[in-house]
Amino acid sequence: MPDLIDSEFEAQESLLNYVADFDGGSIDIDLKTIRPLGVVELREVRASRDYEPGFFVQDTMPKEFAVGQEFAGFRVTLAQRSPDRRSLYLCFAALVKPTWSSDEALTTMESHLCILTWHPDPSDSNKHQSVLGVSCTDNRIKNRVLAILDPEEALTIADVGKLQRVIDSLPRMSVSNVGVRSTNGIQVGVAQYVNYSGRGVDRGLGAASMGLKALGHAMIQLSGDGRSINAGIAVEKGKYWELRHMGLVEYWEWVTALISKYWSPGDPIAQRLLPALARGSRLNEYPDVDVLFAEIDPLLVGDHWRFTETDTALGDVKVRAKLTGGRLQVWATDPAAAVEVYLGTYAPGSQTPEGVEACSVWRGGGYPVELADLFIDHPPTLWLLDGTTIRGAVVYERPRGSSLLNADFVEAWDWSGYEKTSEKGSKERNIPRSKSIHAKVEAHLLELYGDAHVELWHSIASDSAKSSLAHAPFQEVCQQGMKSRRRIIDGTLWSTLAERLPGAGAKTPPSCMSADHRSKRSEPSSVWNRWKAYPITPRTLPLQPAKSSWYNQDSAAARY
Repeated sequence: MPDLIDSEFEAQESLLNYVADFDGGSIDIDLKTIRPLGVVELREVRASRDYEPGFFVQDTMPKEFAVGQEFAGFRVTLAQRSPDRRSLYLCFAALVKPTWSSDEALTTMESHLCILTWHPDPSDSNKHQSVLGVSCTDNRIKNRVLAILDPEEALTIADVGKLQRVIDSLPRMSVSNVGVRSTNGIQVGVAQYVNYSGRGVDRGLGAASMGLKALGHAMIQLSGDGRSINAGIAVEKGKYWELRHMGLVEYWEWVTALISKYWSPGDPIAQRLLPALARGSRLNEYPDVDVLFAEIDPLLVGDHWRFTETDTALGDVKVRAKLTGGRLQVWATDPAAAVEVYLGTYAPGSQTPEGVEACSVWRGGGYPVELADLFIDHPPTLWLLDGTTIRGAVVYERPRGSSLLNADFVEAWDWSGYEKTSEKGSKERNIPRSKSIHAKVEAHLLELYGDAHVELWHSIASDSAKSSLAHAPFQEVCQQGMKSRRRIIDGTLWSTLAERLPGAGAKTPPSCMSADHRSKRSEPSSVWNRWKAYPITPRTLPLQPAKSSWYNQDSAAARY
């Protein structure tokens, strides 16, 4: 207990010493009471640029941050800078009403905190690029602050690879949430972004969940100081967070330690997070490829944004993009006005376009905002002709050809003497059943095992005499196999079987049912280990004539 009390006193004394010599002003806000959440976006200086933020190099605070100054719809209520000029703390406040009412009685005070930390390259050889850490509770304020401190966009998002190596080097206990971005999303019905949530969710993600996708964000649990800490990264924002509040001294030390790992992550302590999942990389230059398709961020579509002049929903707007001269040009067409609006030209990794035409949108009872400003945090997704996907300052390379089927499961047979285009023989084509593909399957199994008892197989004839693995027939065979699994997923199976039972007007081919015990059918799973885990029902299996063989334990083998 004395150690705990002493550590509290030491933390308070450290905080008092830290804020004692801060310069700047405030409106009745005590720095010692501020406990920010552990969230930071890393902005790295571009390799070819020489940059230092204004609050670090200037003797006085930037005039835009003066206390009482209007700022992005708010008022500056605190602007304090550390003695070494490497930290800047800003608070903003405004009286706001809810979007669903204009009653003055519902007016409340809304406040936001913005912290900026500057971390110059500590080496003499310029081995690393300097980093600006940004933590802000409001995106509008954050974008305005960055526009003031970095008007020429010398900063870009953190290197995606370095940030992911930081995550891999942490003592990870579990993974609770993974977000993946589709790199094949131009198909209708394909989700651009998919979330997977659940304790240890990374263990259950298979090749089907990760195919043609790349890591977007991850939320993990870390072990530290005898407790679990929720942490995570957002790749496209260059963001890292740990969900815990901390004092200003602790926050500065936390960000400094994070950037040290960012520069030199060292050897991974934990297993690499989802190594089979593709990774994006920072966009340094646009490829010399045409844009195939551009799509608005689904988050904007679902947030009820509408054009100010025509009241057109943003989801109905068509976006067009073009890459020319190493730059990206973007247009938006409002179908109600049939007018195409130019949304500007973007340099690689840039968030602020040039030459933008006025085009405002609004939602609820809020004020109109420029569509180009919305694109800063929610840029459109671009799919290029070579398969590359670009979103903001992150590029995802063309998906590599891959197979979700283990190569050991594919076996090439010699079909000499058999007619590959006939499934069960044909009188019209004068092909006996002994030359059909089913006869080949039977012969092959008997050759391997001598006396084979097969519950069910699925096969389909080839469309041509040429040996190949066609896409459509392969899908059809797989679908047949899925529908005959132990747990039925096709709701029409039972009604189809009933229509084939013997009786007046029965459909063909007929189905046959044998006697069985109801108790054994109630749970066809391995939980009942005293019974064999039979498929569908313990003793009975529906068959397709000439396609399958069926074995019943209580009777002789029956072949249809």
